[in-house]
Amino acid sequence: MNDVMSRFTDWATFYMSNLIVTVLVLIIFMGVNRLLLPQIEKLATSSKLSEEARKKTYHTARLITGVITIAVLLLVWGVDFSGLIVLSTSIIALTGVALFASWSLLSNITSYFVLLFQNSYTKGNFIRIIDGDNYM
Repeated sequence: MNDVMSRFTDWATFYMSNLIVTVLVLIIFMGVNRLLLPQIEKLATSSKLSEEARKKTYHTARLITGVITIAVLLLVWGVDFSGLIVLSTSIIALTGVALFASWSLLSNITSYFVLLFQNSYTKGNFIRIIDGDNYM
């Protein structure tokens, strides 16, 4: 038992800076969840969108903060991102091609949040999309 404690103490001493940064990142994540996400929910409620769209917004915001937190934690602990980046970009490209043809998945998510938080946009309004000489 004493050997296990000494090995744990040695490990904690060696990785003390990583442990401190991990605790700080988790505290920031909890702070963002407590401060930013209720603001997003409030903005979604005031945008007069359906309940389903509000839920999707809230869950997407939580997913984005969670993914960023996990990425920062992996970076702190020294995980090599080169293989992970290739895998994630391949999955996003495959999803973009399969579901949205030539549309970018990231631009769709970004435009959704821009329209959601824009006070002048409400459900039932029309949006004109201009692409060069063509528009819809």
